[in-house]
Amino acid sequence: MYKNKNYIILSSVDWGTHKQLHHALTKHLINSGGKVLFVENTGTRSLRLTDIARVKQRLKNLLKSKSGFTVKNKKLTIFTPLFIPFHFNYVIKKINNLIVTGRISKWVKSNNFTNAVIINFLPNPITENLLKSLDSSAKVYFMADNMTINSPKRDEMERFERNIIKNSDFIFYTSDLLKKKFKKNNIKSQILSSGVDYKRYNIKKKVNTKFIIGYIGAIREILDEKLILEISKNLPNCEIRLVGPELVNFRSLKMQKNIKFTGQINHTKIPEVLSNFDIGIIPYKINLFTNSIYPLKLNEYLAAGLPVISTEIKTISEFNKNHPDIIKVIDNKKNFIDTINKIRTKKIIFKKHKLKLAAKLNSWDSKFLNFDEKIDQVIFENRFTNLNFQEKFKDLFNKQKINYIKNFVLISILTIIVYTISIYT
Repeated sequence: MYKNKNYIILSSVDWGTHKQLHHALTKHLINSGGKVLFVENTGTRSLRLTDIARVKQRLKNLLKSKSGFTVKNKKLTIFTPLFIPFHFNYVIKKINNLIVTGRISKWVKSNNFTNAVIINFLPNPITENLLKSLDSSAKVYFMADNMTINSPKRDEMERFERNIIKNSDFIFYTSDLLKKKFKKNNIKSQILSSGVDYKRYNIKKKVNTKFIIGYIGAIREILDEKLILEISKNLPNCEIRLVGPELVNFRSLKMQKNIKFTGQINHTKIPEVLSNFDIGIIPYKINLFTNSIYPLKLNEYLAAGLPVISTEIKTISEFNKNHPDIIKVIDNKKNFIDTINKIRTKKIIFKKHKLKLAAKLNSWDSKFLNFDEKIDQVIFENRFTNLNFQEKFKDLFNKQKINYIKNFVLISILTIIVYTISIYT
């Protein structure tokens, strides 16, 4: 195993957001002896009004940092990039590449971070340029979501993604649906979906006066607003808690007395928050994007010993096949509500130890079990390929050198013969 590797993570989320696969991977790499430069989200779309809070936070982070770089500890540095959020304008694209790539390249040289393993989560002009510009021992594309499907510039985004796939040495992906994107490229790959820090969830369940239906995660457009509204109206004596950053304003839900929005919480408090839930829900719409998502919250719910009900998205349905009788996957609103009610009235009973065992089998430790081995293999193959290239170049040079000598000797002999003949004739 190649120890003490350097890693550059080109993330699709910011470091300060609710903890996701990106953060768990960073922690694993550091614990494995590596050093990480974590490059925060460089975006895939133009600014929206809902992004104002994130922009303010980013500006605060920039002011606190040194040229955008914040040293968290000896093994982790966060880079907060400054860029213009109009990725596909030709001039702006050049400016963004110049600014972001320039700063990272300078930091890499001054911190002796050359030949790092680059792990890219995001297909856009900035990350594509970084992959081309930075020296690396391995280039890894991590497909955590279907990043291009909902983009207003989908065609351009897919073109960048194809280029990134083509120039990657290895691909990790979180769902089988994502594999279709690179199946024809014949690139080595492995599925690696979200896990959970299982040991943190050994917290005693709280006793509630009301039955608490809980959701934890970003409040965004993938949530089925109508489904949540129907649950609220049909189960008025239950309380629905939506815990997470609000990226979309669901006004109809805020009008319901039994729906509580708690906002974003520190990730360390998630086990405690889940101990207040009686059931965990994953109320996603069904579309190409959500069918590619493997929700982090699934294993968090199970680790807390919570019964789980989800809409019929593809990744959850696949999980259900591999772990039968662990979660309920529901195909319509009426059945969703009926199932919640049956769990509430104990007509459906889940064995808590089975739920927690399923989470344990999907812990981060098990997910990253052979991650380092795969990276080491890529590094070795790249070094071997480069070595072979150098040897072939030397062989070619030596052959050319010999040919030059032969030709020189032959021309010299012919010149002497011609000169001798000319003297005596």
